[in-house]
Amino acid sequence: MMTPAEVKARTQRLLNERGVIDLHSAVFWMSFGLSEPIPEAIYHALMEIFNVPREEIIFAIGDWLREIHQPTIADIESARTYFSESAQ
Repeated sequence: MMTPAEVKARTQRLLNERGVIDLHSAVFWMSFGLSEPIPEAIYHALMEIFNVPREEIIFAIGDWLREIHQPTIADIESARTYFSESAQ
């Protein structure tokens, strides 16, 4: 099992390799593809790297989820067309 210092170093290295310099991008890269919440050790590493409280990471996750689930105008128009045609 990795120590907290090793997790932080590995997290920092991964972020540096991807050119990540902000918390929102870090949350994206560290949670992309996970089917479960971000592991606690990575939370702590991000808190130390970006010098933020846990709540800031949670808010960044919420922002990221809202952005990726934002319907586009095309999505809305498609749904509107579907429902208006099915109502006839």
